[in-house]
Amino acid sequence: MLRPLRKSLAVSLLLLLPSQGEESRPNVIFIITDDQRQEDLGFIKNEALTPSLDKLANEGAFFSNSYTSSTVCTPSRYGCITGRYPSRGSSPALLRDVTPEGVRNVYFNTHLEADRPNLPKAMQAAGYVTGLIGKWHIGTRVKLEQIPKNSDPTDPSVREKLQANQTALCAQLRTFGFDHVARAYAGNPLDSPQLKNTGLAHHNMDWVTEGALEFIESNKDKPFFLYFSTTLPHFPDPVAGMTTDPRSTPAGILDQAPVGMPSRESLFAKAKAAGFSRDSAGQTWLDAGIGAILNKVESLGLAENTLVIYFNDHGMEMASKSSLYQGALRTPSAAYWPGTIEPQVCEALVSNVDIAPTILDATGTEPLPDMPLDGESYLPLLRGEQVDWRKAVYGEIGFTRTVVTKDWKYLAFRLPPSQVPPAEEAHRLQKETLDEIKANHAWVKWEFDPNAKIPHIGGPPGGNFLVRLTMAAKPPYLENYFDADQLYDLRNDPTETTNLAGDPAHQEQLRQMKSLLSETLSTLPGTFGEWSSAQ
Repeated sequence: MLRPLRKSLAVSLLLLLPSQGEESRPNVIFIITDDQRQEDLGFIKNEALTPSLDKLANEGAFFSNSYTSSTVCTPSRYGCITGRYPSRGSSPALLRDVTPEGVRNVYFNTHLEADRPNLPKAMQAAGYVTGLIGKWHIGTRVKLEQIPKNSDPTDPSVREKLQANQTALCAQLRTFGFDHVARAYAGNPLDSPQLKNTGLAHHNMDWVTEGALEFIESNKDKPFFLYFSTTLPHFPDPVAGMTTDPRSTPAGILDQAPVGMPSRESLFAKAKAAGFSRDSAGQTWLDAGIGAILNKVESLGLAENTLVIYFNDHGMEMASKSSLYQGALRTPSAAYWPGTIEPQVCEALVSNVDIAPTILDATGTEPLPDMPLDGESYLPLLRGEQVDWRKAVYGEIGFTRTVVTKDWKYLAFRLPPSQVPPAEEAHRLQKETLDEIKANHAWVKWEFDPNAKIPHIGGPPGGNFLVRLTMAAKPPYLENYFDADQLYDLRNDPTETTNLAGDPAHQEQLRQMKSLLSETLSTLPGTFGEWSSAQ
């Protein structure tokens, strides 16, 4: 539901001060990580050494009911940077996938629009220096130089192409509202043929962290907004990335290794000394980069004037990625602002679409014209103000929609008739998909199944690689997966094993949850099953 941006009383009073200068405007660092699991975070499972993330959660506000509005990289990031649900998008990629029935199939197609307002553009307009470092994955249109397989990245001609590609990518990303873009990945390292063909498709946390430190140093005397997005810990293997040459980057082989972080060897040693496995060291690598950023802010005397928001793009529990089950929908998040946000656990239902409104609120920045916000600032909650807060959060992906309260959850799966091909065509699509999967993943043993069904995200029966991988793990929700209506008692069934939608004793609860979903869907474009938009 669209809501007006609500400023907290303290921030509103701050804005009325007649002598307010640039130095009093808080800086903002938004840190978004990629595919973190609960065991990747020391403050949750204590299975990895992550002192910096522990600090954000323990000395700031940790959100125990933090949700994403969609459960793969692209739409989640779209919601963070716009404050809008991804189905509000208008990119050609999303609009091409609208079904004849008018359903918006939210997936990796929710690219950010260069011609629409968003958070960095609003910050720019308010006088902030805006920066982007790291992974993008919200759509690019840049034409890159092609590089043949098995190319040597030390070859001068190859290096020139890699540098040209990095320059072109950064230039295009600036059109989304960033004054400064550097150390950029268009998506995941393995998504890039140019990086795969040169042996550079791996993580380099040192490189992106150095870029963030340089941005902060260059703008220490101005209000700044930094969007810092890590490729870690998404595959490829983070630990394998730690064993590569630290000079190897998407821009080619550097003359010198990046500086600003502890050595990779020391991080392996620290993880081991703390009693953690070598496999966990990739999480310590990620954490060390965040720690370097926090240390930089503190060393410059900016800590009490800098809001840091940490958010993991989506959960990775119970083989739920790309579905609306709790394992993917719930995700770690924290807000850290010494002297302003007291250490606390916030139990309110918050969403990634609240991040942009919160940053606007904290900085006294007005949304741009024609910038609808589905989220709202959670800063008043953290200040202890009395707030009429939402009772449910909303999620969407593929042909599913959900609403979740603290106690109950309703998930609707409505596969449009246009997405169900005739049997012969369905079999062909499934076989082609399996052939492609096996060509890229030789270990796969999945076989053709004439009775396979179309999954939540649509596509071929049996699903794509990601869907098949999650189903092979036999998640707890598997028996209910294809049910059209799903109702879960989260207090007593947090893993969503028992669908109560057909239980006569729970029909009133089902009706109430459907009504909550209807309220949100009525504000969104397009149709969904029996629901249609009022727009």
